Amino acid sequence: MLAADMVGPSGSVIGLDRNPDILITARERAGDAGYTNIEFFESSRANLAPRSIDMVVARYVLVHQSEPAEFIRLAASYARRGAIVAFHEVQCFGDIHSLPRVPLWHEVWSWIVAGFATGMSHADAGARFIEHFSNAGLDLPTIFSETPTGGGSASPLYAWATLTLRSLLPRLESGSSIDAEKIDLNTLEDRLREAVTSARSQITFAQQYCAWTRV
Repeated sequence: MLAADMVGPSGSVIGLDRNPDILITARERAGDAGYTNIEFFESSRANLAPRSIDMVVARYVLVHQSEPAEFIRLAASYARRGAIVAFHEVQCFGDIHSLPRVPLWHEVWSWIVAGFATGMSHADAGARFIEHFSNAGLDLPTIFSETPTGGGSASPLYAWATLTLRSLLPRLESGSSIDAEKIDLNTLEDRLREAVTSARSQITFAQQYCAWTRV
């Protein structure tokens, strides 16, 4: 929908995803918001003519690719000459921060990282943009990153962490690497809020990486 806002009513947007449930939600949200210039397809590859797209944008996809550079090369093949190819990826590895330290916050992050590791081929894709773009035969990208940071009772990070862990729980349980009763998702958001606020801690969450270049 952000892309649809950029191109305006005279332009069009094509959305791709391999998950049909996500596409149902996307279509509903686009319809409810009144967008008529967005089409969604269940696919990992677009059935489009080469060099026919004005801008290619992908979010949280390289982490799932067996060959990130090949996926970037494929995405770039749909973009017309001079068009932008852009990727947004999430940090799915390493550590986060809390000062003063909040053990529960780091424990939750360790579970999230474990969940990411079970379903992602390249959890560090966002930290390897230069390598992947170079291997794809593209110019070095412009890169920046943002780190969600918060604290206090109104921070959205507690809900974000809880929802992320909830989505990963089936993977963790199937691998017997976590005890769902120990997590207690129904109370986790409140417990995180209490732990962080009582410690007067400043916390960070999953770093977001963005990169883009012209083809």
